[in-house]
Amino acid sequence: MDSKNVIIYVAGQRFSLRTKDTEEYVISTGEQVDLRIKGIQNDNPRFNRDTCAILAALDYCDDMRKLSSRVDILRDQVKDYLADGERLRSENANLKNEIQKLREEIKTLKEQKSAPVKPVKAEDKKQTNKNTNHSVPYASPQSQRYGVQSFSNTKDTKAQAKGLENYHQFSIFDKEIK
Repeated sequence: MDSKNVIIYVAGQRFSLRTKDTEEYVISTGEQVDLRIKGIQNDNPRFNRDTCAILAALDYCDDMRKLSSRVDILRDQVKDYLADGERLRSENANLKNEIQKLREEIKTLKEQKSAPVKPVKAEDKKQTNKNTNHSVPYASPQSQRYGVQSFSNTKDTKAQAKGLENYHQFSIFDKEIK
């Protein structure tokens, strides 16, 4: 873009500026400076035009420095937000992987559950009779509950250490019938 001459008026003085910016931009900037100087003159009629121009320049410099400081703060916040976003994306990816693993595990468990039960051989029965778990299903129509009561005839080593040889474990799982 070629530079061009733009004429503006500030505080009653004519200025010819060579710029690459658009004419509208330069004129509006000159008008803002002119308004600031005139505002200072109206508030302080004893100040001359040069003093008002210097005060307007200080005012604009103050605004620029404060805005620059705010921009730095906003940049830091943006960096923090980007870091948080990256951390959350990573956490999201990890959770998706965990969900996929759990889905695969559920699928495997469903396949195992639906797999045909192989018949137990007589020799296996003798071995499993030593340590067996028994489950007794129950349903109570009055309380609208059902579940399984299980017990084991395996001897607990901690119970044996305490001298409780006939120790048996009992557990009840029940749910309400809906």
